[in-house]
Amino acid sequence: MLKEKGVGLLARRVVRESGLATSTLQRAVGSLLDKDILREDEAEGTIRYRFEDPFFAAWIALVLSIKL
Repeated sequence: MLKEKGVGLLARRVVRESGLATSTLQRAVGSLLDKDILREDEAEGTIRYRFEDPFFAAWIALVLSIKL
């Protein structure tokens, strides 16, 4: 999610690269939304998933060595 900047998380390429089934990824995103860890931002006809707490996103990026 961090590498994708929250856009197109359920796109075919992202699903393939994750190695997960589409339904698994959908359930994971849904669970994070239900727990208020993620939120949906709609702009220009697309949905972008963002962390509610930007410090949590920064911590995950640090742990996974992903440049934001």
